[in-house]
Parts: sequence; C-alpha cells; structure tokens
Amino acid sequence: MYSPARKIKKSSVKNIVRFPSSKNNRTLLLESILESQFALLLEYDNNVEEYFEQPKTFFLEDENRKTYRYTPDFLIVFKNGSRKFIEVKPKKEVESGKFSKVFNLFQQRSAQSGDGFEVMSEEYIQKKPLLQNLKYFYRFRKHQILNMELFEEISNQVTTPVTFKDLHQNYDLKSLYQLIAFGYIKFDINNEPFSVNSKVWFNEE
Repeated sequence: MYSPARKIKKSSVKNIVRFPSSKNNRTLLLESILESQFALLLEYDNNVEEYFEQPKTFFLEDENRKTYRYTPDFLIVFKNGSRKFIEVKPKKEVESGKFSKVFNLFQQRSAQSGDGFEVMSEEYIQKKPLLQNLKYFYRFRKHQILNMELFEEISNQVTTPVTFKDLHQNYDLKSLYQLIAFGYIKFDINNEPFSVNSKVWFNEE
C-alpha cells in the first residue's frame, strides 16, 4: 500500500480533482482532469489489480552527477504481478522536450528494477467515444450489489444481440445499467456512443 509521496495543494495553475475510485475503495486526489480521465480508464481495465497516485519520489542522477527529483503520477500493479509507472502530460508539454531528460533517466531507472514506464497524453486518454461511454456508466459502478439473478435470467432468454431499447422493455433500467457498468452486458463501447438503439449482448468470459 502506497501513500501519496507528495501532498497535493491548491494551486492557481492546477485543477485538483477528487476521483472516487471503485477499484481502490477510496477517493484519490489528482492534479488534473486529464489524470482523472486516465484513472477512469484504469477502473475499467480488467488487467489492473490496483493503482496508486503519486506513489514515490525518486532522485535521479545524470552523467554530470546532476540530481533530478521526480514523482510519477501513477503506479499500476497488474494481475500478472508486473508493474508500470505512468506520467500523464498534455501532448504539447511532452513534445516541448522540457521533461525529456527526466523521463529518459527514469525510464532507465525503472527498467533496472524490472518495472515499466510510459508517458500518457490526451491522444491516448481522450479517445472518443470510449471515454464518454465510460464516464456515463461509471456512476453505476458505485453500487456494488448486483442483481445477478436478473443477469442469469436475461442471458438465458436472449441468445443473440438485441437493441437496448428492446431489452429495457422487460427489465429495470438501473439494473441493466449496472450490468453494463460492470461488463456483464456489452456493447461496442470503443466505436459507438451509447443510446437506446445500441446493440447489446452478454459477456460470456
């Protein structure tokens, strides 16, 4: 269990965001909307066991023995036991080269310890319509009690994809949304904004 290495304070140049993490069962304090959007992606990633914000501060030394202080934005622990540190930065800041030295030094440091490191920008994080779909359904992940009897009933009766509108005619809306939010009912979440006309099917994994 990690505690944030840096205490996040209010700032005129940063938007402090409180993100209610269902996976970690606590509220995270994040330094930008972009970070909160990345956290949302992690909540839905079934390969992620847990993740931590501002996990640790590192002191990195270059070839001239100059020391750099660096705290990555996230540490992800995957279900297979591997770990990856993440830096979330707007694309224009990444491309400016301002942080290249520190990122390269930390890339080397994390590789030595067997960990991964990746810089994520809005180009990866803000993919449409995926992000909008995840944001819409995330509120329904806060309710941990699922109607699994309903899921069993629906999955036995509906054997081919149907429109959500047709499914909703016979079943409670909130329960259906919960089943979508937890991945038991699927739709083309990467390519289609959700609507009543979306084709839905059942996850048999």
